[in-house]
Amino acid sequence: MNLFTSIRTSIFCSLLLFSLITQAQDSVRTLSFDESIQIALSNSTNVLKGMNAVDLTGAQLLAAHGQFLPDAIVNGAYTYTGGNNLLTVTAPTLVNSQRSNINYQIVSSINIYNGYSNRSALKAALLAKEGAEFSLTRAQQQIKLDITQAYLQVVLDKEILDFAQQNYQTSQKRENQLDELVAVGRRPKSDLYQQQAQTSLDQQFLTNSINKLNIDKILLLQRLRLDPEKVYEFDSVAIDESPLGSEFTDEEALIERAKDQRADLKSSQRSQDAALWYIKRNKSGYLPRISAVAGAYGVAAQFTKLYISGNNVLPQDQRSFGSQLSDQVYGIMAINVGWNIFDKYVTKSNVAQAKVNAANARIDYENMNLQIVSEIRQALGNYNTAVQQTETSQKGLIAAEKAFETISGRYSVGSANFIELANAQNNLLLAKQNRAQAGISLFLQKKVIDFYLGN
Repeated sequence: MNLFTSIRTSIFCSLLLFSLITQAQDSVRTLSFDESIQIALSNSTNVLKGMNAVDLTGAQLLAAHGQFLPDAIVNGAYTYTGGNNLLTVTAPTLVNSQRSNINYQIVSSINIYNGYSNRSALKAALLAKEGAEFSLTRAQQQIKLDITQAYLQVVLDKEILDFAQQNYQTSQKRENQLDELVAVGRRPKSDLYQQQAQTSLDQQFLTNSINKLNIDKILLLQRLRLDPEKVYEFDSVAIDESPLGSEFTDEEALIERAKDQRADLKSSQRSQDAALWYIKRNKSGYLPRISAVAGAYGVAAQFTKLYISGNNVLPQDQRSFGSQLSDQVYGIMAINVGWNIFDKYVTKSNVAQAKVNAANARIDYENMNLQIVSEIRQALGNYNTAVQQTETSQKGLIAAEKAFETISGRYSVGSANFIELANAQNNLLLAKQNRAQAGISLFLQKKVIDFYLGN
């Protein structure tokens, strides 16, 4: 019975362990590079705010269109009045009455001329909406670049971690070998001690690499706005190290291309144009305004008490409210003309502020043009440097591999000392890191050029 219980317990524990492992694997979500980009575009604060800005300018544009349409106002009221009233239109007359009143009015007005204020506001609203859409596009492009940088950093960390693990395993294996060789007197103890120190350093580098990867994963999750308490893994990326085409050698052509494509430059231009229309809108305060008004009014009343000079004159029959409201209707049409001769310098102040805003918008647009030139030149310089680093790091990796292989062979036969071997191993590790970083840097710089071109 005890044996059966032990077997049953062992089987239960095995099944439980298998279930926990399966659940842990299922709880890990692996994200690809493209998935990360899409998640960022959906969750990014800047993108969400940009979408809200587009919606806001859309509402403002609708309001600007509405200013060209007539308005319509409907009012109605029911009142009950009673008491004494002394009328003195002819002879003084005392009226004591109680009555119910119903009245309504429908009024509509339309602007005919207001100094082109509505037209200027509509033009500015159209430009503001276009500017918001371009800003949203640029925000999306910026998010893509930010996620690309953060994702590639994680990819680089994973490669460096692999190098660190291989390097640590190599040191551990050599330390075990030296331990045996020292025991039989074939190697001095100093080599073992030095190797133990080297293994400790390699282990420390491995620990730091693990920590660096975890930190960069957390930073990437923050950019993606994902729950850091959940477990995520990230797929590798095919690093394209092919050089750009010959068209990327013409710096001036790329600058002109960027100025034609950049969404942020287009947004700045729309802001500048909108600011000019706001000047015209505020100048409309100097001009007269003309509007047309049309309306209909209806009134109905019924008395429950009516004494005039003490005599009861309440009619026997009174018309219903409905018949009175349908018959007792009068209308009005009018043309209103107004001209504010002096408005306490309000218009002058508004125009001055609009001119300052327009000047600032022009400065921002000019700065954006200068920024594009600097960014394109800087991006091309970084790209050319990345191409050279890729070539030199590849040569350095090949040389480091051959050097480590040669010195390892010499050390095994006793013709090289441990310091030479350790230096060769460290140089190989550094060469691997440089090669991986150069390849990813080249891939990233091509993405940066695309971003600065407005693609």
